[in-house]
Amino acid sequence: MTQPSNAPYGGVLVDRLATPERADALKAEANRLPSWTLTGRALSDLEMIVVGAFSPLTGFMTREEYESVEADMRLPGGLFWPLPVTLEVTADQADEAGKHDRIALRDPEGTLLAILTVSDVWPLNGTHAVGGDVEGVEETTQHDFRRFRLTPAEARREFAKVGWRRIAAFHTDRPLHRREVEQVTRAARSLGANLVIQPAIGVSDPGDRGHYANLRAFEAVLQHFSAYTTRLSLLPLVPREGGPRELLWNAIVRKNYGVTDLILEADEALVDEARALIAEHGVDLDMTFVPTRPMEYVDELRAYVPVEEIEPGAHILSVGADGLLDRLRRGRAIPEWFSYPGVIEALRGAHPPRQKQGFTVFLTGLSGSGKSTIAKVVRAMLMQDGSRAVSLLDGDIVRRCLSSELGFSKEHRDLNIRRIGFVAAEITRAGGAAICAPIAPYRATRHEVREMVEPGGGFVLVHVSTPIEVCEARDRKGLYRRARAGEIPAFTGVSDPYEEPRSPDIVIDTSGISPEQAGQEVILYLQREGYLAAHR
Repeated sequence: MTQPSNAPYGGVLVDRLATPERADALKAEANRLPSWTLTGRALSDLEMIVVGAFSPLTGFMTREEYESVEADMRLPGGLFWPLPVTLEVTADQADEAGKHDRIALRDPEGTLLAILTVSDVWPLNGTHAVGGDVEGVEETTQHDFRRFRLTPAEARREFAKVGWRRIAAFHTDRPLHRREVEQVTRAARSLGANLVIQPAIGVSDPGDRGHYANLRAFEAVLQHFSAYTTRLSLLPLVPREGGPRELLWNAIVRKNYGVTDLILEADEALVDEARALIAEHGVDLDMTFVPTRPMEYVDELRAYVPVEEIEPGAHILSVGADGLLDRLRRGRAIPEWFSYPGVIEALRGAHPPRQKQGFTVFLTGLSGSGKSTIAKVVRAMLMQDGSRAVSLLDGDIVRRCLSSELGFSKEHRDLNIRRIGFVAAEITRAGGAAICAPIAPYRATRHEVREMVEPGGGFVLVHVSTPIEVCEARDRKGLYRRARAGEIPAFTGVSDPYEEPRSPDIVIDTSGISPEQAGQEVILYLQREGYLAAHR
């Protein structure tokens, strides 16, 4: 007998959240257990398991479950399941799991989320995986937009309360503009269904402006749908880039939320591949897949029109995702026909024009190359400009105030640079200017700093390329002399390598120029790139 179209996948909605009394016992037990901090996809997957969105899964997959899904797209009991849900761990954690039956799972702030009962530990993808059931203590640690964060059980109760029977979900991970609203509205009407907008938003860094801007954009666009027939439901789901398998996996997740039809930002080919998999594996998801119809804005008609209905010679207007981002970053106007004022206002908060963005100037070079002096000059010029708060993170100052316990091994040098990068990223995210002047001899660590900083603003890498002969001649502290005498081990440029940047934004040799001239090169670059105003 085929289950009702809105029944949970597998017939039962799993709930792995402990009762308050059981949660108290789990918290007491967790104090005696090893603790693992989850981030990214693992954090998202845990929440999806606990609230029942991955029903009928009760935990992270064991090796048997993983291999069955990978080979046959079925769980060992025979139920169709197209993608694995695994907890990948380090070698040390795998060793720890081999010695303990239970592990406390926490978020980056240390909050206990669940306890994992270890059933299996095995090698996976060059690392390791741990499988087993979970008992949830916290439903979620995401505190933003809670009214839109419905569990499957809450969504089902809400849909039943307002009498929704046929429910189409729209799967997306991008904000919606006028075209998408038109496309999704048409698709829902064609199905005769109520509509739930279900963005896959994953889990976020608490300081990620882009994440919050996107959520504000989803909230703003909601008013352009019917309040009687449309809801917004945010899913803490991380996309897998799994093609047709992932499309079917998304369908299963939505089915657990009570959805009967799935509207996709996908082409017909992908949907056809998914349908072929359904036919091949004899699956009855009892769900309709509807790709949105391609549409373009026709200037003469002042409307979005399906591509196949556009007359030859019609004047089509387009902005596109890249064009939108460029306009936001340059502070340019967004055409009214493209989006809504509320959506654009939300997105501008995450993509301010460069004159309003924070940035980091990261100077790297040998000891004595002139980094610190240039940094002081640049700081003075930016303070004079007055458009941003400015912070100087000089190598010696950081060593004394932030990393006084560290030595000069490669591990400690890298840790020192990462600390500088963390502080610079926070200053940048807050709209300030961070001027950093460490030696930072290793390319990989400098790249890590760039990746920390760029999500929150600009990153300018300055290679102070002054030759070592000049640096050594300056040697006011006598460091080179002591290094040559063997008194300082692993000294950059003498007994330890300096890896020159391959593609720095600015190269400055201070051999024949003054600190003011060197500082001007940095200021001129910032001005050319739009971080500083060219005119007052």
